[in-house]
Amino acid sequence: MGVKRAASSSAPASDAGPRLSHVDESGEARMVDVGGKTPTARVARVGARVWMAPETLRLLEEQALPKGDVLTVAKVAGIMAASGRARSSRCAIPSR
Repeated sequence: MGVKRAASSSAPASDAGPRLSHVDESGEARMVDVGGKTPTARVARVGARVWMAPETLRLLEEQALPKGDVLTVAKVAGIMAASGRARSSRCAIPSR
């Protein structure tokens, strides 16, 4: 990604309560075993061009953004999208 990540500030599961299944003990995004699903062939390509203020880049590199570790959240979103889980899981509070 071109951004060097500092050591993860994520607390171990025992200290932080429940953890996201797509984030490992070191705070890195990871694939999750989906068990007995039928294998499918998939191809994914991605590209991005991002413009930001130097201060934003500094905060990103230091994992000091107000919303936390946004790169790991983006990786988890990509994994969920590629696995199709995004279609079957809500990541927001349902509207009434």
